[in-house]
Amino acid sequence: MDEHLRVEFNEWARTGRGEGMEKGHRPVGEQAIRQMRLLANARVLDVGCGSGWASRLIAERVPGGQVIGIDISDEMVQLARNSSSGFPNLAGC
Repeated sequence: MDEHLRVEFNEWARTGRGEGMEKGHRPVGEQAIRQMRLLANARVLDVGCGSGWASRLIAERVPGGQVIGIDISDEMVQLARNSSSGFPNLAGC
Protein backbone atom coordinates (compact mmCIF):
# COMPACT_ATOMS: atom_id res chain seq x y z
CA MET A 1 0.00 0.00 0.00
CA ASP A 2 1.28 3.47 -0.79
CA GLU A 3 1.40 5.10 2.65
CA HIS A 4 1.68 8.61 1.18
CA LEU A 5 -1.58 8.14 -0.72
CA ARG A 6 -3.38 6.82 2.37
CA VAL A 7 -2.16 9.77 4.44
CA GLU A 8 -3.22 12.24 1.74
CA PHE A 9 -6.75 10.85 1.43
CA ASN A 10 -7.10 10.62 5.21
CA GLU A 11 -6.36 14.35 5.28
CA TRP A 12 -9.01 14.86 2.61
CA ALA A 13 -11.51 13.03 4.83
CA ARG A 14 -10.63 15.23 7.83
CA THR A 15 -10.99 18.45 5.82
CA GLY A 16 -14.27 17.54 4.11
CA ARG A 17 -12.89 17.09 0.61
CA GLY A 18 -14.77 13.81 0.21
CA GLU A 19 -18.03 15.72 0.03
CA GLY A 20 -16.50 18.10 -2.51
CA MET A 21 -15.49 15.15 -4.66
CA GLU A 22 -19.09 13.96 -4.61
CA LYS A 23 -20.33 17.32 -5.89
CA GLY A 24 -17.82 17.29 -8.71
CA HIS A 25 -18.12 13.64 -9.71
CA ARG A 26 -21.75 12.80 -8.97
CA PRO A 27 -23.32 13.88 -12.30
CA VAL A 28 -21.02 11.68 -14.38
CA GLY A 29 -21.14 8.95 -11.72
CA GLU A 30 -24.93 8.81 -11.92
CA GLN A 31 -24.74 8.53 -15.72
CA ALA A 32 -22.21 5.71 -15.47
CA ILE A 33 -24.26 3.83 -12.89
CA ARG A 34 -27.37 4.09 -15.09
CA GLN A 35 -25.38 2.68 -18.02
CA MET A 36 -24.31 -0.32 -15.94
CA ARG A 37 -27.84 -1.79 -16.15
CA LEU A 38 -27.46 -3.52 -12.83
CA LEU A 39 -29.75 -6.39 -11.93
CA ALA A 40 -31.63 -6.10 -8.65
CA ASN A 41 -29.57 -8.97 -7.19
CA ALA A 42 -26.16 -7.85 -8.51
CA ARG A 43 -23.00 -8.04 -6.43
CA VAL A 44 -20.81 -4.96 -6.93
CA LEU A 45 -17.34 -4.00 -5.70
CA ASP A 46 -16.69 -0.24 -5.53
CA VAL A 47 -12.91 0.19 -5.57
CA GLY A 48 -11.93 3.61 -4.25
CA CYS A 49 -15.32 4.22 -2.64
CA GLY A 50 -14.19 7.41 -0.88
CA SER A 51 -17.07 8.84 1.12
CA GLY A 52 -19.38 6.11 -0.21
CA TRP A 53 -21.76 8.23 -2.30
CA ALA A 54 -21.50 6.01 -5.40
CA SER A 55 -21.77 2.85 -3.30
CA ARG A 56 -25.03 4.16 -1.84
CA LEU A 57 -26.40 4.99 -5.30
CA ILE A 58 -25.56 1.48 -6.45
CA ALA A 59 -27.04 -0.08 -3.30
CA GLU A 60 -30.35 1.65 -4.08
CA ARG A 61 -30.34 0.02 -7.53
CA VAL A 62 -29.56 -3.49 -6.26
CA PRO A 63 -31.93 -3.97 -3.30
CA GLY A 64 -31.58 -7.77 -3.45
CA GLY A 65 -27.85 -7.66 -4.10
CA GLN A 66 -24.74 -6.61 -2.27
CA VAL A 67 -22.32 -3.70 -2.62
CA ILE A 68 -18.88 -3.72 -1.05
CA GLY A 69 -16.83 -0.54 -0.97
CA ILE A 70 -13.10 -0.39 -0.35
CA ASP A 71 -10.70 2.54 -0.21
CA ILE A 72 -7.04 3.14 0.62
CA SER A 73 -8.12 5.75 3.18
CA ASP A 74 -9.41 4.27 6.41
CA GLU A 75 -10.83 7.67 7.36
CA MET A 76 -12.80 7.90 4.09
CA VAL A 77 -14.17 4.41 4.78
CA GLN A 78 -15.25 5.55 8.23
CA LEU A 79 -17.04 8.57 6.71
CA ALA A 80 -18.73 6.23 4.26
CA ARG A 81 -19.81 3.86 7.02
CA ASN A 82 -21.25 6.72 9.04
CA SER A 83 -23.30 7.85 6.04
CA SER A 84 -24.35 4.38 4.89
CA SER A 85 -25.89 2.79 7.96
CA GLY A 86 -29.34 2.80 6.34
CA PHE A 87 -28.20 0.48 3.55
CA PRO A 88 -28.31 -3.15 4.73
CA ASN A 89 -26.90 -4.38 1.41
CA LEU A 90 -23.79 -2.16 1.64
CA ALA A 91 -20.62 -3.33 3.41
CA GLY A 92 -17.12 -2.00 3.78
CA CYS A 93 -18.11 1.57 3.17
